Amino acid sequence: GEDTILVCSKCNFGANIEKLGEKENCPVCKSKLLKKRAIEVGHIFSLGDKYTLPLKATFKDKDGKEKLILMGCYGIGVGRLMATIVEVWHDSKGIIWPQKVAPFDVHLISIGSLKKLGKEAQRIEKELEGLGLEVLYDDRKVSPGEKLIDADLIGIPWRLVLSEKTLAKNKIEVKRREEERLKFFDLNKIQKLAKILLKEKND
Repeated sequence: GEDTILVCSKCNFGANIEKLGEKENCPVCKSKLLKKRAIEVGHIFSLGDKYTLPLKATFKDKDGKEKLILMGCYGIGVGRLMATIVEVWHDSKGIIWPQKVAPFDVHLISIGSLKKLGKEAQRIEKELEGLGLEVLYDDRKVSPGEKLIDADLIGIPWRLVLSEKTLAKNKIEVKRREEERLKFFDLNKIQKLAKILLKEKND
């Protein structure tokens, strides 16, 4: 969930406000503390001997004395991380996945008759995947508008649209999720397109 934290801009000390209280100065360097909103994505717990005492879990120290093991644990919540990414990377249309953590690299959409487009769309899908890109292929029998709206909502970094109109020109429409500008690539230059997308992914 969201928390209010106190952060020192000088020494980078930080703590939850409920732990530190309404202090104005940093306990480390005495500089002024700033209130910030933060999203909790992980936990660290000091468990002490809560579990080792009833289990009688012990070890021998360097002097041969038997002592209880002191425990601690930590964890990062994958669900919380995803929620945090969506909280930061979105617009009014939906999610804008950063390419490094996106569930797919490319959202391939066919608009029009599957009899006319299916074979070419599947070729593009296989070629992109063969070059190392993960592809989400939308061949549902729904309206073009629904497919495009869903693409923005899901937020895969790159949207490729193959339609009867673009196929007739031997082209495919290419668009970054966060941009309005459309580009068109020759269908016989899919490898060149894949190299561009892979470079952006790996940079």
